[in-house]
Amino acid sequence: MATFPLVSKQSAVPSHQTDPCMYLCQSCQKLISLDNTLTGAIDTSDLGGISNITETLIDISESVEEESIPNPKIERRVICSSLSNTNANIPFPPSQFPAASQLFDILSKNSRIDHPLCEDCAKTLIEDLEATLRQSEDENKSYEGYLRSLSEEKQKDNNLDEQLRGCRQEERELKRQIAALEEERIQIEEEIKLQETLQKAIDEKEKIYWKDFNEFLKQHLQFQDEEQSVGNQLHYVTAQLSKLKKTNVLNSAFHIWHNGHFGTINGFRLGRLPSVSVDWNEINAGLGQAVLLLHCLGKKSHVQFTNYRPVPYGNHSYVEDIANKRELPLHSSGSLRIFADTRFDNGLVAFLNCVNQFKCALESRDQQMTLPYKIEGDKIGSEESGFYSIRRQLNSDEHWTKSLKFMLTDLRWGLTMLAANPEL
Repeated sequence: MATFPLVSKQSAVPSHQTDPCMYLCQSCQKLISLDNTLTGAIDTSDLGGISNITETLIDISESVEEESIPNPKIERRVICSSLSNTNANIPFPPSQFPAASQLFDILSKNSRIDHPLCEDCAKTLIEDLEATLRQSEDENKSYEGYLRSLSEEKQKDNNLDEQLRGCRQEERELKRQIAALEEERIQIEEEIKLQETLQKAIDEKEKIYWKDFNEFLKQHLQFQDEEQSVGNQLHYVTAQLSKLKKTNVLNSAFHIWHNGHFGTINGFRLGRLPSVSVDWNEINAGLGQAVLLLHCLGKKSHVQFTNYRPVPYGNHSYVEDIANKRELPLHSSGSLRIFADTRFDNGLVAFLNCVNQFKCALESRDQQMTLPYKIEGDKIGSEESGFYSIRRQLNSDEHWTKSLKFMLTDLRWGLTMLAANPEL
């Protein structure tokens, strides 16, 4: 048991609350106030009275001489009251509190814990002992279960001899079955050899079959590829044919538009202005394109021209006078010769007459198809915009340019109507 030195604890407990003699807890060193029946009476009559109370720790050594207790010497801490004089450190022997000392000796000898203990340490000790008790109970239950299992195994061992005799009898029966199965195995092996021979012949036939099958499958796939290729080609050709049927070749070949005050066909301007001098080669080329367009439109719509017939010939195109069997030119050099310009003007009037024949043919086939500008003799126009002569002589450049622009507009409308209604 550990030996504790004397320790002064003056701030632990107030002097007016301390008993004449108090123990310390052997675990946490707290003061323990004992019941009066355990402390006994302390003789202090010879001390001459108590003036001041001081706290002093005294090591008390007790020797227990009982033969049944092998514990070593036990030393405890006790706090006692003493006088305030300088010679007040007087130890109190255990004989002054025999009941408590004897009780603590008995408790310490019969346990591994030194006594006395405070209330908190005692509760902690009780909780530890209860946990140890529960653990011991659980171990006891485990041991009981193991003992029962051992008893059951011992009972099972008693049946092993009988089972062994049954197993030997079963072994003999199995040996007889093995002998019979061995004979059957020999027969089966002979049958297997025969079947293997037949299998080889069947394998050879199967190889030939699969070879032929693969060849036929190859041809079938090739035919499918060819069929798909032909189908794709047919689909492409059909799509192209449909696209070509919807394509307006004349509209692509003859682009009629305008450039300021000028009407244009394929980029060639028709007409002249005082401020813009268009070269006559450009005008002749534009008129040649217009003659070629009217010729194609008449051929596509099966229009039979009477009196006059347009003849495309590049920038030297002309209009044929069927009745008089002469050529009316649709080209000019821009000279001021009267007779040359007269023939050019007659060619323009004859060409306008051919445009009017094409216009009348379309309107006769469908009353809803009308061209925007009317043609009256050598003039073309409308009520809103007015009518302008197509002749070059005795005409202003502005009026002549407008008449050519109106003529190209009628040709553009005729081209669009014929493309939208190819049955006309």
